[in-house]
Amino acid sequence: MKTLWGIIRSQWRDSANLVLGIWLACSPWILQYREIELATWNALMLGVIVTTAALAALLLFHEWEEWASLLFGAWLTVSPWVLAYTTSAVATWNHVLVGFLIGAMAAWSTWDVRHHPIPTT
Repeated sequence: MKTLWGIIRSQWRDSANLVLGIWLACSPWILQYREIELATWNALMLGVIVTTAALAALLLFHEWEEWASLLFGAWLTVSPWVLAYTTSAVATWNHVLVGFLIGAMAAWSTWDVRHHPIPTT
């Protein structure tokens, strides 16, 4: 049986996405762009979803969760333009950077699990 620390170490990219999801959900208040309603709701909803997906991947890995996180990252990267809140540089850069990192971690995990499967014990 794997320990919590062993899971975090072996699946560090999912752990990073967990932290990124929490950051994203809190970022409108930390970076003070909460007055931009669409950016705030986007960050809050995607932050909760990414955090939940990362927790699910840490508890019981399924490749589809990584593909979903890749889509979440892609959405975050383009959402400032789709939802028209590019007037806020802070919100735009936060969503683009966090989206890129979430997508990159998910893509890397997917590639890695196909080349180095996660041991079950």
